[in-house]
Amino acid sequence: MLQSLRRQASSFLVKILLGLLILSFAAWGISDIFLGARDPVVAEVGDVKITSSQLEKSFRQEMGRMAPLFSGRLDREQAKRIGLLDQALETLINRAVFQFGTRDLGIAISDDLVRRVIRDEPRFRNRRGEFDPVVFNQVLFSSGLSEGGYVEGLRQDLATSQLATAITAHAGVPRRMLDTLYRFQEERRVAEHMLVPNGSVTGVGVPGEAEIAEFHKTHAARFIAPEYRAVTYVSLDPRSLAAEIRVSDENLREEYESRRDEFTVQERRKADQIVFKDETTARRAHETLRRGETFATVARKVGGNDAEVIVLGWVERADLKTITELVEPTFALKDGEFSAPVKSPLGWHIVRVTASEKGRVKSLGEVREQLAKDIALRLAVDGIYRLANRLEDALAGGAGIEEAARALRLKAVKIEAVDSRGFTSARKAADGLAKSAWFLKAAFATPEGQESELIETADGGYFILRVDRVTKPALKPLDSVREEVVAAWRADRRAREAERRANGILERIKGGEDLAGIAAKEKFELKTTSPFTRSGRDSVSSLPPALTAKLFTLKPGDSAVVGTVDGFVVARLKEIKTADPYSDQKTADKLRDALREGLASDLLAQFARALRQRYEVEINRKTIATRF
Repeated sequence: MLQSLRRQASSFLVKILLGLLILSFAAWGISDIFLGARDPVVAEVGDVKITSSQLEKSFRQEMGRMAPLFSGRLDREQAKRIGLLDQALETLINRAVFQFGTRDLGIAISDDLVRRVIRDEPRFRNRRGEFDPVVFNQVLFSSGLSEGGYVEGLRQDLATSQLATAITAHAGVPRRMLDTLYRFQEERRVAEHMLVPNGSVTGVGVPGEAEIAEFHKTHAARFIAPEYRAVTYVSLDPRSLAAEIRVSDENLREEYESRRDEFTVQERRKADQIVFKDETTARRAHETLRRGETFATVARKVGGNDAEVIVLGWVERADLKTITELVEPTFALKDGEFSAPVKSPLGWHIVRVTASEKGRVKSLGEVREQLAKDIALRLAVDGIYRLANRLEDALAGGAGIEEAARALRLKAVKIEAVDSRGFTSARKAADGLAKSAWFLKAAFATPEGQESELIETADGGYFILRVDRVTKPALKPLDSVREEVVAAWRADRRAREAERRANGILERIKGGEDLAGIAAKEKFELKTTSPFTRSGRDSVSSLPPALTAKLFTLKPGDSAVVGTVDGFVVARLKEIKTADPYSDQKTADKLRDALREGLASDLLAQFARALRQRYEVEINRKTIATRF
């Protein structure tokens, strides 16, 4: 069974499971370790509750997966708009219904298999590459997981994996489907194109007062001030509280002893080596080294083209475990010494050590500051939980935020005006906002004059806020944005003229003129693309996606105009290169694998829908809107 799971782990199926069902262990939590009154429930599947913190972790995971497509600049609002929050929730719900599915089908995972999978997990290995219970417990602690919760989550994921494998094992791809999609996907086209830049247009003039007023009115959406909110809040920050906590020497010593392995520095060597093919050459090189020749000279003169100095850098014993024959000879050398020839499956090695460090355990004094911070933060999180209870009790007793803050010696902070992005009316980042991704969401989800719930932050803190005033979106007075309106009017006129010129060029092409001749007369740069596909991935000219799509609707010789941010592109299709699915087996195989993944994913989705019809699913949209 274990070998089967390992084989499946390297297949396409794991990608599907990651997308639909199996979260990383850091996101495990459909267990009681995350449930509680302070972690609102966002959805229920049967008797399984999905909490806000679980959805937050799943949402972040989806954002991390998509971030590379946005050059790392994907923010939460963008992620919500493209549906990643809904996708994260669907993942958690599907995971829950599959739990019921595996239970009803009687799929059971043995304790022995769970133990073996845990022991094979790289995160739980020490520096020697061995499973280490201390490392295991440290990883779970830093992730906020209990051992029982982790084991149960792993057991369920293994069961889900077996169920998913059974469902998708025979997802095949018909040859006709593969050939048709290959021809569609791999068809390439060549086009020539030129840009008519908006910036090439001059002499647009200056608008009169009537034109300015009319443009301001007609394009009012460009000059709308966003909604602003005045907010009063109290924040409980564990890091601020941690700075005031003094950790005793006894606590430091206990922490140090429990984490001693973490502070153990292994013995290591800074080394390089030369590898020879045969023993005779290696021994001749060794004799040459003994006569005083340098390592590089010996490699060049004795080893010839087959040998070179390979820099290993700093290595520990565990780093050489793949070539165990080198471990003892390397660590027996002193600085500046080299070994006798050593045989391994890779050849004959001569190792040189240039520097060394003894193994040791860092002293308590060396790690005292970090230990004190870690302990203080842990105590602060516990203390803030109790303080949050007292704050909630005071508010429930009828005290306002300011009164409750004074009673607990906390500070109530007032924000006079902030928009949903965190900016003031002066377009500057607002000062004094609570350090939580949920703060602005809660501020704009809470009605005017009302208080939010007490919300837990990702770092173990809390905040509660009251919306004191709401300033609705409104058109900015013309006098306050006159320069913006004039600039926008001029830009609009330049774009219109550039479009007129581009369409004129298009008519000239249709009338029989050559695009190259037009480009020369108008002094625009004409470019010819390399062959590109519908995705545009093969075009070095970086055609706008709209133009790429348009070119795939044309016949050779036809032309089109497409607008861009900088102007208007005039393009003519020169050539169509059809694709033969039998000419590139590697690409065809990749497409087949992708189709098989898609079909398997569809099968899993259909099975999940069937399970959801069997088990009741309830989603708390109000809580999601408040927290996200």
